[in-house]
Amino acid sequence: MIDYTYASGFDYDTVRAYSRQETPAVRTSHQLLSTPQKLLLGAALFLISLSLLLLILQSVPAFDIHSVNVHSTQPLPPSLRAQALEQKVNYSSLFSLSAERLERSLSSHPLVQLAGVSRVRGGLNVALSLRPPDFLAEGKSLDGTQFHLALSGDRIITLEKADYEYYLQEVPSIDISQPLDQKEAQELMKEINGILSTSQSVFSRLTGNISLHIPQYHVSIDVREETSLDRLHTALQLIKIGSGSSDDFSYSRTSEIWYDLSQQSLVEKQYTNRR
Repeated sequence: MIDYTYASGFDYDTVRAYSRQETPAVRTSHQLLSTPQKLLLGAALFLISLSLLLLILQSVPAFDIHSVNVHSTQPLPPSLRAQALEQKVNYSSLFSLSAERLERSLSSHPLVQLAGVSRVRGGLNVALSLRPPDFLAEGKSLDGTQFHLALSGDRIITLEKADYEYYLQEVPSIDISQPLDQKEAQELMKEINGILSTSQSVFSRLTGNISLHIPQYHVSIDVREETSLDRLHTALQLIKIGSGSSDDFSYSRTSEIWYDLSQQSLVEKQYTNRR
């Protein structure tokens, strides 16, 4: 076979020399993570480690919540007592409890002025400052919904039924038989409470179909027909005079006197026990 390579001017030696030339190696540096990425990774690892540590601590019996000690300026109503004392049912460990969250929850109760929660060995300390209601009202709104209201200072608040019944034995109250707008009920509460607290009546608003209970005086008054609040104030003064007691109605008896009040009369009914 005839090789025409040289004849065509193709030089094998030149080709061999070129093929033996090596391409110079280029050294490159590849950095896997930047500084911000390293910081983020470190923070993530720290949070994961902290979470694992908290999970481990929650399983240590020494940190279980065994008791909740409540210190309060006043006895606790049922809803607040359950909220404050039953936290040990909801939280098995001190490390699964947020004291700040519990404080906010307790402070949101309408009767709580101030709440504080601290961790102690084996449990919690809960400190509560309460403002008990000054006057209560129960009735039905125009849409048939039952309401339980309380006058606390200058605020009108809504109570749960269990709390309303809890304070009913100590706090003056009215039962409103006819459906009434809640705003009207609030105004009525303030007016009657004003009569009880100042022994003065400056109101002319008519009211009827209510029962007024004054437990500390052992007196209840059923208002059967519309009559003025001036008339109610006069009736209270007559009851004071008839009982021969001082202005604060400090009765020594434990039973209760009931009265029927109308625009023209005040009738004493038979003695009866508090319902």
